Amino acid sequence: MNHNSNPLDYLIELCETAVNTGKWNLTRFIILNAKDELRRLRENKKELAIEAYNANQFAVDEMNRNLDYKNVAWARINERGDLFDLTLHYNRFCNEDALISLYLNEKEFRTKHGKLSKQTL
Repeated sequence: MNHNSNPLDYLIELCETAVNTGKWNLTRFIILNAKDELRRLRENKKELAIEAYNANQFAVDEMNRNLDYKNVAWARINERGDLFDLTLHYNRFCNEDALISLYLNEKEFRTKHGKLSKQTL
């Protein structure tokens, strides 16, 4: 085992050897190298925890953003992908493959509507 690339494993191996044989082969370099490796592992753990928290926060924000959407209408599409037959009522007899739900982001609508209503013509 390489004491430079795996200092913690090497330190544990030396300790096990010392317990079995009664002879210590530790040097100051081995101890300092193991301490440095442990410090880097702890920093890496903190960085991973922060990254996991940020990813979780992003997922929560995305889910909350999707809660702002409300189904407001339905439309049908033809073979070319054109929208037609817009309606406010759901027609359960229409072909489900050609039916598209239309949504409104209420928070965005209120923000934009508020700006429009303050403008004067």
